[in-house]
Amino acid sequence: KDFMAPLPEVNAAMRMARWNSARIRQMLNQGQDLEAARAAALQARMGGNLMESGELLITYLVGTSIVLQALDLHESIILRGSPEAVDELGMDGLAESDFGRTGFIRALQSEYQSFANLVDGIQRGTLDTRELDLVGVFPMVNVKANITKGVACEYFRGVIHNVGKWPTGTGAAAYMARFRKYPLPLNVLLPNGGGELLCALAFPGIDSVNTRLVEITARMRMLQVMVALRRHYDREGALPQSLSALVPNDIAAIPEDPFDGRPLRYDPTRRVLWSVGRDGIDQNGVKKTTTDRDEIVVPLDF
Repeated sequence: KDFMAPLPEVNAAMRMARWNSARIRQMLNQGQDLEAARAAALQARMGGNLMESGELLITYLVGTSIVLQALDLHESIILRGSPEAVDELGMDGLAESDFGRTGFIRALQSEYQSFANLVDGIQRGTLDTRELDLVGVFPMVNVKANITKGVACEYFRGVIHNVGKWPTGTGAAAYMARFRKYPLPLNVLLPNGGGELLCALAFPGIDSVNTRLVEITARMRMLQVMVALRRHYDREGALPQSLSALVPNDIAAIPEDPFDGRPLRYDPTRRVLWSVGRDGIDQNGVKKTTTDRDEIVVPLDF
């Protein structure tokens, strides 16, 4: 019930965001770039408000999806819009913002309480496990509530300590590997095997939300650099030979790539700006496939 309660509201927000994205792209195609910029900035705020609401993690996750949609629109406006439309986006200072972190911590606290209630309900027999599609997967009696909640508490503390950092350092992958050391159904017969399975199912999804927050941070920093590059291009008629040429007139400092702590990469010859992405490997700003999301590459087709 805790998980399902906010779903109608977040579904409505997702539908509104998809409709708004299509409307903004139509505005751009019709030359209404200033109105498109205002609507894109509003959509980013809408997603940000969901992220900062402090409700369950599903609400936060939907907020990140809406923000990422809005950042795609920001990118299009910076590339195609007028200087006035670019200024309307309000990107200045975003690289130093604490966007989404506070809401994520509150959502994690709510999520832990829901997880603890789930574990208690299973052990007491007051939860109908058919609602979770878990019947036959593991014996519910093999859940030791205090041990499972203790492991979860340690994990959630690790996530909170590493919010917005990369790598996440929370050990969800290692925890799953430990659980998978024995094949089903043998692993659920181990001491607290059912509790360990609950943890193995829940933890990786939470890690992925933190990964998305780091991706949003990278995208925002890249957009701030794009704005600086656009202003330089409008003034000089050409891209600078290095990002350092933007400092201090167009940007206070070159933001770091949150995935490796080094400055964002830039190639004026190929007109691309990029982040190394999740694997931390610099592929020189070349996307191998359209589905390759490790490296975040932005073309600078002003």
